[in-house]
Amino acid sequence: MKKSLAGGRRVVVVIPLAYETGVVSEFGQTWVVACSKAEQMARLRGRGFGPEQIETRLASQWPLQKKMDLADVVLWNDGAWKLTTGQLRSLRP
Repeated sequence: MKKSLAGGRRVVVVIPLAYETGVVSEFGQTWVVACSKAEQMARLRGRGFGPEQIETRLASQWPLQKKMDLADVVLWNDGAWKLTTGQLRSLRP
């Protein structure tokens, strides 16, 4: 990562529990990709998680609104992929 940054490249690191583990201070910007709780639950069910596993997993995370409030950028990913990519395009320098 340091080599890429030193070469002028951007680096994206996906860390699901970045806030919870305190690593956000290591990065220049924090982006949160967010969706509704219903969508989170549906996606976890789709990955084979049961109701108790889903609740445990969601309970281990900070509230989404808190992460959104702290983020430099929030992408709302609750609908069609076209909407998410549109948000990304609007963020280009």
